[in-house]
Amino acid sequence: MSEKINRKKVAPGEFRHIGKRKLDKVKMQLYMYNKASHSVNREFQLNDLEQIDLTDGTKIKWLNIYGLHDLKIIGDIGEKFRLDAMVLEDLLNTTHRPKVEEYADHLFFTLKILNRKQNLLDTEQVSFILSHKHLISFQEKIGDFFDHIRNRIENDLGPIRNKQADFLFYLMLDSLLDNYYQLNDDYHAIYSALNEEVFDRPGKETGKKIENAKNDILFIKKTLAPLKEAILKLGNEGNFIQSENKKYFSDLRDSVLEINESFETQWHLFDSTFNLHFTLINNKANDIMKVLTIIATIFIPLTFFAGVYGMNFHYMPELGWEYSYPIFWLLMILLFAGTVIFFRKKKWL
Repeated sequence: MSEKINRKKVAPGEFRHIGKRKLDKVKMQLYMYNKASHSVNREFQLNDLEQIDLTDGTKIKWLNIYGLHDLKIIGDIGEKFRLDAMVLEDLLNTTHRPKVEEYADHLFFTLKILNRKQNLLDTEQVSFILSHKHLISFQEKIGDFFDHIRNRIENDLGPIRNKQADFLFYLMLDSLLDNYYQLNDDYHAIYSALNEEVFDRPGKETGKKIENAKNDILFIKKTLAPLKEAILKLGNEGNFIQSENKKYFSDLRDSVLEINESFETQWHLFDSTFNLHFTLINNKANDIMKVLTIIATIFIPLTFFAGVYGMNFHYMPELGWEYSYPIFWLLMILLFAGTVIFFRKKKWL
């Protein structure tokens, strides 16, 4: 359940970290690069903020931050980069829905990343501040989403060191969307396994697994809906996206639409499997009831005759006949055989 904010007690733009603290200590890295050179500070400290010259347009600056719980660090970064107070409020609220907002000198973008760990969905918020010459990324915990991008910068692979900060932003969003593709593959594998289980050994636990998967997919769809809106809007925000790079953001729009459609399909597949499971369980119960009904029907006439001749009336002429006992058994066998033959002709048995 998301933490609720009492708006009567919290002023707009007030600093407050909302969510779980996922790191003991905030860690930061600073990459600065252009075509000719690059530098990396993997142990960037708050005091190093003074070394960042925002007026220097010769190098792209990427400041990556792990951990959002330290309000002092977030506040100083906001002051250094002249970030709007409402941006910092959204940044610190890890329950915030994905969104994009453009300000006079920076663009704010936030989204949710989902991973499946130990059969549970793990959620992490990742946010970005984009300007013409710098990009700031905020992650709740240390991860490897951008390791390949760091490698490209350090080894001058591809066009990244020839491009502006918006291209770096594109690469990072593309990497995060790849995570949704992996998540889609994970749930497709879960669907295949559950679909096979439904046919082989359907039971109560199977139904619970399917329902849990459906709830996960529903949560993913709720996360993807605002993300799709944000990325579609991002392509229309022109101030911080260079015209030559708009084609890359168009590719992001295609990706998020494809991902959204894939999870929509996944939900319908799980829903169909749940309905199939319910039908098979009912059919199994109906088959059991059918067999029990047939057995009961076969024994009704037999029980009748056994009841009649099991009574203790003194005057029952059949009891005195010499062959009454074998005749009784012959009659019972004929009744049994005749009932079975009748059911077989009706294809009830």
